[in-house]
Amino acid sequence: MIKSGLLVCCLICIYGSFAQDNTGAVRNAFEVFEKDVQLKYAVSSITIAEAESGKIVFSKNANYGLAPASTLKIITAATAFALLGPDYRFKTSFQLYSANAGATNILVSGNGDPTLGSSRFISTTKSVITDNIRKKLLQKNITSFKGLWYSLPTISANLIPREWIWEDIGNYYGASWSPLNWNENQYTIWLSPGKKMGDKVNILSLDPRLNFPVINELTTGSAQSGDNAYIFFNPSEYGIVIKGTVPCCRDKFPVYGAVPSPHKYALQQLSAVVGGTVASEDWELVNGTSEILYEHLSPQLDSIVYWFMQKSINLYGEALLQTMAKSNGQSQEEPVSVIKKFWQQKGVDINTLSIVDGSGLSPSNRVTTAAMSSVLVYSRKQKWFPAYYRAFSETNGMKVKSGTIGGVRAYAGYFNGKSGKQYCFSFIVNNYNGSVSTLSAKMFAVINALRK
Repeated sequence: MIKSGLLVCCLICIYGSFAQDNTGAVRNAFEVFEKDVQLKYAVSSITIAEAESGKIVFSKNANYGLAPASTLKIITAATAFALLGPDYRFKTSFQLYSANAGATNILVSGNGDPTLGSSRFISTTKSVITDNIRKKLLQKNITSFKGLWYSLPTISANLIPREWIWEDIGNYYGASWSPLNWNENQYTIWLSPGKKMGDKVNILSLDPRLNFPVINELTTGSAQSGDNAYIFFNPSEYGIVIKGTVPCCRDKFPVYGAVPSPHKYALQQLSAVVGGTVASEDWELVNGTSEILYEHLSPQLDSIVYWFMQKSINLYGEALLQTMAKSNGQSQEEPVSVIKKFWQQKGVDINTLSIVDGSGLSPSNRVTTAAMSSVLVYSRKQKWFPAYYRAFSETNGMKVKSGTIGGVRAYAGYFNGKSGKQYCFSFIVNNYNGSVSTLSAKMFAVINALRK
């Protein structure tokens, strides 16, 4: 009788634990979700797993390859932590070069640091870096120099992922990576909208001042229309074309663009502050001597990943991808192979990671929610997990990374169930209709069925 009583108690405890995190509620919620009018022509996929054990508690269409948008960043970030380490730092070297003729120049050797000149970190701002260069010059009693800047890239030249679309690459979120970057390769266009819809929009200034032509085709939208301006690189000549609308009734309105040639932009901005002119592309170092003037170290990788995930900075993803590829002997032309190879070694089917960039900006990326959940489970067991977990945003009471591009809404991350047990999940919808905000609320309702 005592043994029977113990057995009954054990069964009650087991049933109670199961009831606290009842996956049947999730199944029912997902069935309702799939029948929603916003998903009439859509494809959706979901995988939920126990974070510690990796046991799948619910999945549907888990092996469908879908465009993940920015949730791809969780895979890039985890790979960077594993291959580079949370303490990794980029180094940019500023060297003094003296030719036999006696002229002194400053040479910049970039190593792909995406934070150089960024205002996100105290140590990387424009003023901090240029002040450090000036101090080093004073310490060496150098009060004048020819000021010829020249980039000595240690990685191949400026690369734009070939699957990024034309509408993106001229705008700040489509800023391309280079061995030498500055201010996240962005600039600001200050605009003066009209007083009513359809009015012409005037360009007030470019900050910083850039000397390329701008073809302005902007018009004024309604006061609530928001920023619907798009910047395109002019295909016929050096310059940009700006189209779309910006809201009316503003004295000034900013839009943010991506510079066409990042390393030239960096050299121009540095030389404008410190002095001198920018070297031509074919300038060569011959018959001279050099010495280190100043070496700038970026923030640690864990801090870079934090902003990469929090603000979804695509430039950071491409910088991490290229750096991992270089560090592991992979082709700079096909850097995604480093991610595929790493996760294949961890047991993830390489065919579930059909990716072309490190940020998720390309609509050509295809990832399964099963693979993404495997990455989250693996990361949960690593020493660097606290820094990785910290980089996820707090949304709907969960730690998640969201993703949005045309027709795509995705979420992935971690949450606690009713019993306090931690789960990880990936949830992707492609080709939905209607507003993204209403779809997001419906996606959260599915997850909340396991949480509440």
